[in-house]
Amino acid sequence: ASIETPSITSYQIVLTDRGDETIALLRENIDRNCTFGGANKKLSVTPHPLTWGNELLTDCSAPKKFNCIIGSDLLYNSRESYEPLLNTIQQHLHPDGTVILSVRWRKPELEREFFRKAEKLGIIFVNWKEFEECESFKGRCPARLNWSEYGNPESECSNEYFLKTNVSVGN
Repeated sequence: ASIETPSITSYQIVLTDRGDETIALLRENIDRNCTFGGANKKLSVTPHPLTWGNELLTDCSAPKKFNCIIGSDLLYNSRESYEPLLNTIQQHLHPDGTVILSVRWRKPELEREFFRKAEKLGIIFVNWKEFEECESFKGRCPARLNWSEYGNPESECSNEYFLKTNVSVGN
């Protein structure tokens, strides 16, 4: 999903996923949950298909570069998906833009590869300090480790966290 900045008088959110069925579900959820009366007339939410590595094809009113790209749970397949995802970010992120990425670590050594590749391309990921300090977040995510530390056996912070923390891997 991408959101234009508040300095512009209207907001455009573009939700993306692969496949016609998924796009149809996104459209259904938009219709069911988004009402655009009153102040929300300046808000536009549209779904569009996107396969990582390909250009986002939208109608002419949708931007090609976004000030904010938000992704959640995207590093789950394999390292083969990393370059197409990074290419998509590079294609569609405004030069002054921000990427917000929520990650559920499954294979930290493999997933750190994504962040190393991103840094080589000039895409820098850091922990969001204001979010980490939020009380409701602290209870759900006690780890305050950045991508290079989490699950890294060479990181003293990571080793201490996992030595002292009971981490659930099942339901």
